[in-house]
Amino acid sequence: MSRTQPRFGATVRVGNYRVESHYLRFAADELRRYQGRKHSLRVMEDSVIRGTSITDNLGMPRGTDVSNPTHNAAMRLMDVNDPTFKRRAHLRVWVNSTDELLRSLPNEQQQIIRLIYWEGDLTILGVARRLNMAMPTVNRHRNAALLAFAVHVIGDQILIPLEH
Repeated sequence: MSRTQPRFGATVRVGNYRVESHYLRFAADELRRYQGRKHSLRVMEDSVIRGTSITDNLGMPRGTDVSNPTHNAAMRLMDVNDPTFKRRAHLRVWVNSTDELLRSLPNEQQQIIRLIYWEGDLTILGVARRLNMAMPTVNRHRNAALLAFAVHVIGDQILIPLEH
């Protein structure tokens, strides 16, 4: 194995557990994708809401009833025959689940996740300076947040309890 390849199975201590480092890298990669996925969901839903219905595209008469744009938009969003329905549903669950998890994290961990993975222009040292924390403290909070996300997505079977 070369020095540039990460060791599969290498573990990291996070609180009272050890976890294989690839799970933390997975969580970090998923969190880096969060903003893009949230934007994609917003764009897809906006295009469905602003789009025309299938019957309009077929040239069928729309009727003489009073229009209800809110109801029509909601019906288009729930149309399982829409080609984007499954992707939108998956993204909505992922974004909502991630939002919920992030709200449950302590404030310091939320700030660190935002600064590292979403603003993206700061190193660990930059985050430590901005938050007036020591680098080991930033790393500890980051790893705890990544572990919480990994457990949320994968399950607690990734946790290896420390033996005392």
